Amino acid sequence: MKKGWLLLVLIVLFMIQTVSAGIVLNNFETVYNKGELLPVEISILSDTAINDGLLDVKLVCEGKEFMLPDSPYKIRIDPKITKIVNINNFRIPAAAFGDCHIKVMLSNWDPKSSAIFEVSNELKAYGDFQINPVQLQLGKTLTLYGYLTSIKSGAEQIKGLATIYFKTEDKTYYAKDVVVDDNKIKFSYTAIGNKPGDYSIDVLVEDSYGNSKIFTDVANFKILDKVYIFVEPVQTKVLPGSTLHLSGELSTALGEVVKKGDVKIILLDESHNTIINDGKFFYDLKLPTNIGSGEQTITFSFEEETGNKGSIIRKIQVEPVPKEIKLNTFQTILKPQEVLETAIYIYDQGNDEIQDTLKVELVDTNGKSMYLGNVESEEKLSITIPQHGVPGIWKLKASYQGLEAEKTVNIDKVKNVDVKLVDNILYITNTGNVDYNEPVSVSLNDGEFILKKEVSLKPGGVLTVDLADEAPYGEYNLRVTGAAVSDNNFDNIFIRGKGKKSLNIIYSALLILVIAALAYLTIFKKRHFRSAEVVHYKNVAHGQRKLKELKELKEAEDSKKPRFFTRERGIEDFKQRMLKDINETEDKYKGYRSSDEDDGHKDDDQPKGLFNMFG
Repeated sequence: MKKGWLLLVLIVLFMIQTVSAGIVLNNFETVYNKGELLPVEISILSDTAINDGLLDVKLVCEGKEFMLPDSPYKIRIDPKITKIVNINNFRIPAAAFGDCHIKVMLSNWDPKSSAIFEVSNELKAYGDFQINPVQLQLGKTLTLYGYLTSIKSGAEQIKGLATIYFKTEDKTYYAKDVVVDDNKIKFSYTAIGNKPGDYSIDVLVEDSYGNSKIFTDVANFKILDKVYIFVEPVQTKVLPGSTLHLSGELSTALGEVVKKGDVKIILLDESHNTIINDGKFFYDLKLPTNIGSGEQTITFSFEEETGNKGSIIRKIQVEPVPKEIKLNTFQTILKPQEVLETAIYIYDQGNDEIQDTLKVELVDTNGKSMYLGNVESEEKLSITIPQHGVPGIWKLKASYQGLEAEKTVNIDKVKNVDVKLVDNILYITNTGNVDYNEPVSVSLNDGEFILKKEVSLKPGGVLTVDLADEAPYGEYNLRVTGAAVSDNNFDNIFIRGKGKKSLNIIYSALLILVIAALAYLTIFKKRHFRSAEVVHYKNVAHGQRKLKELKELKEAEDSKKPRFFTRERGIEDFKQRMLKDINETEDKYKGYRSSDEDDGHKDDDQPKGLFNMFG
C-alpha cells in the first residue's frame, strides 16, 4: 500500500515538473499560400523570473530559414505565470515552399518547433465562370465572365493575371491575358479564321505572390463556319448546248441571312461568278455543245474573309448524241477455228463512250453471214472462225442508231487431212477449208503391203477404207502418210481379212490333198514302185491343175475391186510353205528310186516333182 502511494506521488511530481516550465506553439493549418498571413501564438511558462529575455522566432522551409518581423523579441517572464506572445503580421515569403515549421528559441533554453505544415503555390481559391454565346459564327464575338473566391486566411481580395486557353480535342491554343482585379475576370474574343468545332476554356490565375491555379473546362462553346446554299430545282435531263436558269439563297448555320458576297458556279472546271443580293442570287448557265454525256456536276460555293464558307452540288443528266463507232480487232489474219477477238465502242458528242447494245455481223468473202447478234459496247466479243470457213477477205460490221463501221480480216487457206481408225475402217476427213486432191498412202508392217489412194474431198468430206477387204488376215503396224497429212501410226492392229480368209482355206485344202498323195506313195514297196510313181505323177498333175484354178480364182477376185495392195508377198509365203513339205517327201522318194535302177528308169526322164506345180 505504501509503495502505491509512493508511485502516485512520484507521477504527480513528474507532471508538475513537466508543465512548470516550457514553450507551447499554437496549431497551424495544413496548407498555406505564399504571401498568406501566418498567425503565430507562443505560450511560455518558467519556474523562475526571466528579465530581458531574447525570443528568436523563425520560419523553416526545406532547410531554409526566414526570420519573423522584429525577431528576436525582448520579453520579461514572471515565475509560474504563462507568458503569451502573438505575432499576426507575418506573411509567408514568396521564396518559402514545401514542408515548413515555426522554430522558437528563448535564451539558453532548448529550441521548440511547431508541427509541420505545407507552403504551396497553388492558389487557394474557387472560381465561377459563364460564357455568352455558347455558339457563334466566324466573325462574331463571345465574352467570358469569371469571379474568384479566396479561401485564404483573412479572405483577401485576389489580384493578379489570368491567362485564357482554348482547347479542342487534340490541341490547346493560347487566347489572351487579362487582369484579375477584385476577384473578377472579363474576357472578350472575336472568332476570325478559327477552326470550326467544339471548344472548352481553361483559365490560369496567378496572384502577385506567385501563387497560381488553373481552372479547367470552365466553359464550352462551339465555332461555326457553315453557310448553307439553297438552290432551286434544275432540269435534270438536258441536251448539249442548252441553257440552265439557276437561282438560290444563302444563310449561316445559325439562320442568319448572308447579305453580301459572291457565289461561284463551277461546271467542267470553268468558273462563273454571280453577286448575292439580299441573300439571293440568279444566273443563266449555257452548256457547251461538246459536253460529255451522262451525269455532270454543277458546284455552287461561297466563302468570305472571316472564314465562313459553304458549298453544294447539283447533278444533271446530259443526253448522249452518238457520233462514231470504233471497231478494235486484235487480229487481222486468222485461220479456221481461231478466235476473232474484237471490242466495239460507241462515242458521243464529247468523245465519251456510250454503253448500249449494238448490232454486229461477220460476213465471209462470198457475202454469207457467219455471225449475227447484239453485243454490249465495251465488252470483248469473241467469234470462232468455222473449221471450213471460206478463205479470203471477211468483213466485220457494226451498226447503232444509223451509224455504221466495218473492219476486214483475212482468212488463210488451210489444207489438212485427219485420219482415224475405227474397227478396221480408216476414216479420211478433209478438215481444211479448201478442196483436197492428193494421194494418201497406207503402209503395213514397214512396207509389207502398201495402199495408195487418190483422194478428192471437199472441205468436210470423208472417205472410208475397210482394211478387212484390203489386207490379209493378221496383225499389223500401220502408218498413214500424204500431203497435208501428219504421220499417223497405229500399232498392233488386228485385221480380220474377210476375202483373204476364204483363200487361206483353199490353200489349206490343197496342202492337205498333196500331203495325202505323198503319204499314199510311201505305203508301197519297191515292187510296186512303178504303179506308185504313176499315181504320184497323176497327183502332181492334179495339184498343178488345182493351183492353176486357184490362181485364176484369185485373179478374178482381185479384178472385182481396186488394186490397193500387191499380192506377191502373200503368194510367196504360200509357196515357201508348200515347197518345204514337198522337199521332205522327195527325200523319202529318192530312197525308193535308188533301189530300182536295174529297171532302166532315169530321174531325168521324169518330171522334177511337185516343184512343177509352180512352174
